[in-house]
Amino acid sequence: MMAEFCGPDSTIQPPVAPEPIDKKSATPEQLAEHKQKSDKYNAEMVPWEAKATKIIEANLRAELKKKQQSRMPFVIVPDEPKALGISDKEGNTVHRIFVYKNQAEDVIKALRRKQYTPKIFSYNKTQWEKDDQDRKQLNIEVDNATKLLKKSGLQAFEVVFATLMHMKVVRAYIDGVLRFGIPPKFYIGLVVPKPKADRLILQEMSDVLADPSLKDMYGEKADANDAEDYWPFVCVHLTSPNFDHVQKE
Repeated sequence: MMAEFCGPDSTIQPPVAPEPIDKKSATPEQLAEHKQKSDKYNAEMVPWEAKATKIIEANLRAELKKKQQSRMPFVIVPDEPKALGISDKEGNTVHRIFVYKNQAEDVIKALRRKQYTPKIFSYNKTQWEKDDQDRKQLNIEVDNATKLLKKSGLQAFEVVFATLMHMKVVRAYIDGVLRFGIPPKFYIGLVVPKPKADRLILQEMSDVLADPSLKDMYGEKADANDAEDYWPFVCVHLTSPNFDHVQKE
């Protein structure tokens, strides 16, 4: 198959091949003429192929040079390095860069020599969409589990708190019976003091309710040098217990 080749300076046409003839029906003159044309054609093809080869090489070199000139001069794509806003307490940060795929390993080695920690990241849209869908589903499951946990915790707290208050009231009743005898003749009251005012209220209640001749018996354990506070009444603080499960070093 022949073709026309355009060189940097000229265009060359391939030699024209002679038309084929039927050797059985051709005359001796026609055979001789056809042989002469074939020999001429073969003689012209040798220099034409050599010249065409040079033109092809010149065209390929010119095309390669043009591509090299239009190619980015850097291994790392300019204006693409970007800080991702991720850092640790030591000040290390995460950046993203783009490089030519066939030069990625060389970039990795060069960055390691500079004491960076590089890692190749391949973007897979299909896998990202699957992971994103799984992440959304997981968020829904976490939200549902959190709501169920809060609901269960609230119900359990209601039962535990009611039981705790009942036990404190029973304790106040039993302490009153043990201290003041049977039949019990006393009132149960609920006092809500302001912050840090409970000590003053206890002292004022003691001044009002205590027998004047027995006032010296009552007071806080720091004052009475006793194991616990002693008042002319039963005082039970309606506070929840402190469940401290944190292991101390």
